[in-house]
Amino acid sequence: MARYSLGLRTSNVTIANATLEIIAGLKPLKLAQMDFTLNAATASVFGLGRPAALGLTPTTPVGLLMDANGDPAAGTALVALAWGTGPTVPASFIKRISLAGEIGAPAVWSFGATDSSGRVGNNGLVIPAGHSLVLWNLSAVSVVDVNLVIDE
Repeated sequence: MARYSLGLRTSNVTIANATLEIIAGLKPLKLAQMDFTLNAATASVFGLGRPAALGLTPTTPVGLLMDANGDPAAGTALVALAWGTGPTVPASFIKRISLAGEIGAPAVWSFGATDSSGRVGNNGLVIPAGHSLVLWNLSAVSVVDVNLVIDE
């Protein structure tokens, strides 16, 4: 597996909508870590889950960038912030968090242990090929800076 990462800023702050979707491409991936910080003094509640249906026609999806020490193979995972039709609400959430309305309020979600090379072990959060995870706005939220680390 190769290590990839990406930092970006969300734009959708509307309650009951996805603000970010991690889409596995041709290969399954393991989410190692997701961290984010608020960019406005808005109390925000987020959930991470698997949508029943992926977003359709994501606008300007972004590929994750290879870690400097990673395998030279190109990754197939994408991240979307907007869609023609957004992903559906997850039936349940893997993680939920409430952040106080303070600029810079942080959250760090780590999934699975890493081995000596920094790769995610068997306990990473798996997204099967062709499926996704969404960061869902459970309240009106602040725009957030999100950093992702995956193995694919």
